[in-house]
Amino acid sequence: SSEASLPLELRQVASRYPVTIYTGADCAPCAGLRNLLVSRGVPFSERTVTSNEDIEALQRLSGSNTLPFGTIGGQQLSGFADVEWTRYL
Repeated sequence: SSEASLPLELRQVASRYPVTIYTGADCAPCAGLRNLLVSRGVPFSERTVTSNEDIEALQRLSGSNTLPFGTIGGQQLSGFADVEWTRYL
């Protein structure tokens, strides 16, 4: 696993508060979110929303089809605002 190379403290936080992002193709805010996470060294999993089934699953999870969408532990965040995401990270 790529998390095995992370420092112990970061592995512990990542296991308690996993970050998952839902993105779409050609989505500038999605790229902004991805870049923020990478630049801060935050481990995350990414799910690309491409099919109608993906859209329906996102709708059930978030109550919306807004991208990007993400979860940090139990916290849900819709859209990308650098300040908001940084506050939760």
